[in-house]
This record gives sequence, structure tokens and C-alpha cells, in this order.
Amino acid sequence: MLPSNLSNGTCPTNATLLNSSSCQEPWSQYVVCADLYAHPADNVYLVPIEIVCGFVSLVFSSFVAFFILLSKQQRSQMIYRLILCISFSNVINSISTLLSINLTEDMCKAQAFLFQLTSIASAMWTMDIAICVFLLVVKNNFEFEKYEGWFHGLSLFFSVASATVPFFFDVYGQVGAWCWIRPYRRGTCDEIGNVLRFVLFYIPIWLFICVIIALYVRVARKIKRTLLSPRGQKDVDAELEKMYTAKAVQGCQAVYSGFGGSAYLVDTCTVPDPAWQDDTDMQRVNGVRRVGRQLFPF
Repeated sequence: MLPSNLSNGTCPTNATLLNSSSCQEPWSQYVVCADLYAHPADNVYLVPIEIVCGFVSLVFSSFVAFFILLSKQQRSQMIYRLILCISFSNVINSISTLLSINLTEDMCKAQAFLFQLTSIASAMWTMDIAICVFLLVVKNNFEFEKYEGWFHGLSLFFSVASATVPFFFDVYGQVGAWCWIRPYRRGTCDEIGNVLRFVLFYIPIWLFICVIIALYVRVARKIKRTLLSPRGQKDVDAELEKMYTAKAVQGCQAVYSGFGGSAYLVDTCTVPDPAWQDDTDMQRVNGVRRVGRQLFPF
């Protein structure tokens, strides 16, 4: 059954003519390919909801980005920088939803492009955070910051690529109350749009979700094993001390720490022997731990 907004005798955009050359022929002569027609009455309710939700998301995402930018300590840490990227991506996504206020054909394509771009980018940056937590907690790898360039590069490359490909197939358009990848190419029954939806959006998004879940399951198991170990909290404290100390001495040549009015020079890149009982040695260990907490707070 045809939607009521197509019963006015005009030729629909997404209709392929079968046996007639005139759009005035009965609708039985056409195959209407668009499966997501938006009835004008539905848009009266859906568009305002979309705009309100987009505005709320814009406000809170902006707050998150603002407070991270305001904190020099947070800006110096890679995970917070990834969160900042996600916040910026959500801000752009929220702005794109506000385009529905006055949706022309060009604005519709812009909204569809920005939605696809930011959705993939946000999902990949979220997966990057999960990878960092996994490397830190499970693998005790403190050098994950060296992968930051790869994280940003791959996230931007795949998101831009996934948002650009639909332009070559002319499938960006209105799909209900908003704009995204239409199921069919304009004016044909070619289902390339449905294929692109799965290849460029659904499959990657679910792949990222599965990877994130798998990584956090490993992290949770490691934490649970540590907490339930015979030594309990002592093992946790030992692990934290190891992380603090390793971070403090990583790549160091000279780390200064004050103690009792004197300054001690830590000129080694190895972890001090915890068996040392000499006061000076213990002061150096305490100094390194304090520096570690400053360099790597959590």
C-alpha cells in the first residue's frame, strides 16, 4: 500500500516506471523502492524530539570538552585526550541534528555526512580507550601513549572514508525524519544503499562493540583475580606501587624529589630494590613514588 503522501498523482522520486512513460498512470505501473517514507504527520513529532535531544547532547558534550581543556593535568594524559576527541565528535553530531530545523537538500546531505562521520569516529575512539585500559591493567604496558598517533590516524581515516563513499553512489538523502544513507539509489531499485549501510555502519559498529566488551571482560577478570588472591589488598597495593614506580623512572635520567629539606637525584632507570633498609635509599623510593603519582594519577 502506498503512503498517503504519494497518492496525489505526481511521480515519486524513488519510483521506477514499469509499463508507462507517464507519471499520471495508475500506481500499479510503478515499483516504489523507498522503504522509509516519512509521513508528514510523523515528522511533526519526530523532528522536534530530534532537535531537543541534539541540543541537550550539544550542551553536555560541550561541558565535558570545556572542563578537559580547562585542566592542564587532564590534557597531558592520553585517555583524557581521547575523551576530548569523543566530546568534539558528539558536538559535531549534535550540531548536525539541529540542521533538521530547516532541512534543504544540501543541508540533508550535510547532516547525513556528519552523522556517518561522527558515529564511526566516536565508536573507534571509544574502542581506543578500551585498548589503553587493557594494555595498562592486563599487560602492565605503560608505553601505550606511543600508539596515540595511530589511534587518531586510523579513527579519522576510517570515519572520513565511510562518510565519503556514499557520495559516489548518490545514496545520501532523507530516510524518515532525518537524513542518512537511503536504502536505494535515487530513481532506481538498486539496493546499494542497504549494502552500504551494513558495510559502512552496522558491521563496523558491532565489531567495535564486541572488541570493547571482550577487552573489558579481560580487565574485569584481572581485577577480580587480584582482589580475590590470598594476599588480597596487599597485592593490589603492590601492583599500584609497581605502576607508580615504573612510570616515574620510565625513560628518566634525572628525577628530583624533595625530602626533609634535601633533594635526591634519581639517576637510574631501574626500579629501586624494595629490600633496601637504608634511610637514604627508602627516601629515594618514596620520592620516586610521589613523582609517579604526579605523572600518572588515577
